[in-house]
Amino acid sequence: MADNTALPPHPAWQFWHWHIHHATARGTSISTAVVLDLVILFLLLPLHDMAPQTQQASDTFWVTFFVALTLYVVVQQWTLSKQTGTGQETEAGWDKIGAISPVVVTALCFVWWAAAVWFAGHDFQVAWRNIVVALAFSAFGVVDYFTTDITNMRLRSLQLQSRPAGT
Repeated sequence: MADNTALPPHPAWQFWHWHIHHATARGTSISTAVVLDLVILFLLLPLHDMAPQTQQASDTFWVTFFVALTLYVVVQQWTLSKQTGTGQETEAGWDKIGAISPVVVTALCFVWWAAAVWFAGHDFQVAWRNIVVALAFSAFGVVDYFTTDITNMRLRSLQLQSRPAGT
């Protein structure tokens, strides 16, 4: 009769299993933040005219924004629930930088825009819709940053409390 007891997983398999599941979620979170930063740059730098000219184009703009914001929030919250507090401090730090990056990019675009108008005398026009979109993503970036940070701190404190004495 065959022995049906399971063998312990090979250490190499454990490494790759961890690497695939954990690094992919963090990588997805960081990648979406970088893509969002590029979108914010595209929206806020006045190199093009993105203002919708008709009501239908305006409706399409807002539907696209709502879908994009929803997808971004879902990806970031999935990463938060799946990866936060797993103990990888370097990756968690990069994830927090990615979370706050929409705020930084938006602020830098506003500073660049103000400097170009005030100091160089340029007459740039950025549609108010683009500014609202950048501010909405930035607001979620602040929430995501602090949520990730607070959750990491709480889980670390729970891990320290649950350790046996002397370890």
